[in-house]
Amino acid sequence: MALKVNETSTLVDAMRKVWRLVSDLMGGTSTMRRAGQARLPKWPGEDDDAYCKRLETSTLFPAFSETVESLSAKPFSKPITVGDDVPEAVQGFFSNIDLEGRKLDVFAHEAMVQVMSKGLSGILVEAPKRDESVRTKADEDAAGIRPYWVLIKPEQILGWRKQKVNGVWKLSMLRLLEQVEEADGDFGTTTVEQVRVLVPGAWSIYRKASARGRSGWAIFDQGRTSLDYIPFAVAYGKRDDFMCGSPPLLEVAHLNIKHWQSQSDQDNILHVARVPILARTGVDQRMDEDGRLRAAEFKVGAGTLNDLPQGADLKFVEHTGKAIDSGRQSLQDLKDEMRQAGAEFLVLEQQVEKSATQTSSEDSVAMCKLQRIANGLQDTLNSALQMTADFIKAGEGGSVKLFSDYGARTMVEATAQLLLTSTTAGKISDQTYRDELRRRGILSAEVTEEDEKARLEEQGPPPGSLTEPGNGIGE
Repeated sequence: MALKVNETSTLVDAMRKVWRLVSDLMGGTSTMRRAGQARLPKWPGEDDDAYCKRLETSTLFPAFSETVESLSAKPFSKPITVGDDVPEAVQGFFSNIDLEGRKLDVFAHEAMVQVMSKGLSGILVEAPKRDESVRTKADEDAAGIRPYWVLIKPEQILGWRKQKVNGVWKLSMLRLLEQVEEADGDFGTTTVEQVRVLVPGAWSIYRKASARGRSGWAIFDQGRTSLDYIPFAVAYGKRDDFMCGSPPLLEVAHLNIKHWQSQSDQDNILHVARVPILARTGVDQRMDEDGRLRAAEFKVGAGTLNDLPQGADLKFVEHTGKAIDSGRQSLQDLKDEMRQAGAEFLVLEQQVEKSATQTSSEDSVAMCKLQRIANGLQDTLNSALQMTADFIKAGEGGSVKLFSDYGARTMVEATAQLLLTSTTAGKISDQTYRDELRRRGILSAEVTEEDEKARLEEQGPPPGSLTEPGNGIGE
């Protein structure tokens, strides 16, 4: 059966299952709770009230989202280097590349977050629809008409068609889901859903419409472009096929889901262990006038006394705590696994010996996984630059370069980098940071917390801090 304009293709449906999992983790505790049994299964025999209470008290350890954010920030530790070959007219767009106030660096970083989290990110180069009065370059400048970039989330992609052009796969049709805000009455706004269909040199917008008692999707607007191709560039986290990608940190996501479920179990068993159970043995059960069991009267609390029949016993039954220790260790092991899986993206891969036929331009420097992914995004940015230059007929679009000097020689060094990032971001305490360095053998076991605090006080605040003399604070 033929797809409707708003329906997703089979390939997109397969990717969306993974995107939903990733979106739940990126959304934090609230989103994970809303996902309910899809992320936190209900135990056999667990009633609805007990499950709801367990779900409402479950909290997410944000390992996946923090790893995504930490790794995505690495290529932007320094500003993007703009090549001399980028036309001045194109460079003039960089301070507001999307006409929404975002600079090129900010826009590219958001694309990197999508690539690292969901494995796919798109850049659509758009230009406002021309009015009939706009005929010259001066008219365009006066009207503020210029190409701009639109960051396309993976969930917006509905489907595509492709064809080979000079031996290379190119888009021949692309469908994107959009939501636009329009005025509603004198003061309100409403969100309208629409589908943008792109083909080489033209575009159409479909919206829901009703006619003769039937509703469907109809063309709302359409137009042509000055390009003979679809101005859309895609970046991959892990490329599976043309327009198909998967999250490079998917295994970290699965481990984080496992931690979410295990943490819920641990919190539940801690609650049980902290509330001892009062057990009574050797007390005869009595019946009331209706033949029902009547509870024997007794008091619980400080300053109370209960008389028991001879041979009876009244005591608290407490958990041994062995399962709690096992659960705590299991959670710690999961955290270590997640940190290691994320750190692997920073470890420089073994350099392969080059053959005599290979040129010096081929991967002569060892690279880590993150650098390879960032290079892919860099190529996507350069493709978008060329599309922008084509819109304004500026010739070659030039190139930009992302910062890449962040590879680590060993796994220990890589995990230390991630720990430092988490510490400076306020995600973990300084003491936890030192404890983790000590566990990895980076910091000597002989260095005590007391000695370190004394040395830090003697050393004084770091240069440029708020407490530095002369800054006017506290003087």
